[in-house]
Amino acid sequence: MRNLSKPGKILFIMALSIYLYVSILLFRPCTPIDIHGVRIVSSTVEAGDVMAYEIDYTKKTAYPVISVSRQLVDGCIILLASNPNSNFPVGHHCKTVYAKVPEFVPSGIYHMHISATYQVNHLRTVTVTADSDKFEVEGAY
Repeated sequence: MRNLSKPGKILFIMALSIYLYVSILLFRPCTPIDIHGVRIVSSTVEAGDVMAYEIDYTKKTAYPVISVSRQLVDGCIILLASNPNSNFPVGHHCKTVYAKVPEFVPSGIYHMHISATYQVNHLRTVTVTADSDKFEVEGAY
């Protein structure tokens, strides 16, 4: 630092400041929501019907949700339609959410896998996942 001119010192300090700022944005630990559990309301669901499930969560910040993916899993993965109304209020809540089970889902024991992606800042997104307990689907075949 001793051999740098005054403009050189200013540029060095600016570059160091930008590096620190970007590092904080990218690597600061952040969990926008804690999902305590996903419970399927009915233990048996029929293919083609609407199923209800409850999410017990604590949302810490009002970060916007970018996408929510819901999947039925039993060895094969079946994507469910996305829910456009997925922003939950801040605080601890238990919310009931509905999803239509497609008609083509075969009978079997499934669990639901949910993943939500939040925009934490302009450089970073965070994905939070949760799984439900197992439940039975009475399918078309």
